[in-house]
Amino acid sequence: MNAGDVIMNGAAGAIIAFLGSFVISLVRATSLLDNDRDGEHVEAQLTIKAQAARIEALRIKPFDQKQELLWREKVEALSENGREMLKFLLQHHEMEERSIPVTDPHGQGRECFNRGFLDRREDRPGNGTVIWNTYYKVKDALRTILEEIFYPSSS
Repeated sequence: MNAGDVIMNGAAGAIIAFLGSFVISLVRATSLLDNDRDGEHVEAQLTIKAQAARIEALRIKPFDQKQELLWREKVEALSENGREMLKFLLQHHEMEERSIPVTDPHGQGRECFNRGFLDRREDRPGNGTVIWNTYYKVKDALRTILEEIFYPSSS
């Protein structure tokens, strides 16, 4: 072997070694980037979950919790028929007095009205001296609380 062949073989070996290490670096760099991205993705998911829990905690107000507890106690104190009357009115919104026994002293409608669950509306046509129809409905402020009590969401 002469000096030219040795230089040629040395240069070719160096080029092949350089290209081989370059290809290996390219393969390893992509996997390292993927690993870094996976780590960042996991961190981002944990941050999102923590922020969602914080938002949910901020959404619940102490006053609202106290109100719901108060009305839950009132609902528990109702008779079974009274609770059924509230469920009925939640689904049917407003009903005429003839449809629900509010004037009956022992009726479930009277029980619900006396405990503050119902609003009363009267139709007074003409000059307003004669009551034509009387309607009862669940108070608007209680509707969402009672819906949550009787039909809890799955959250």
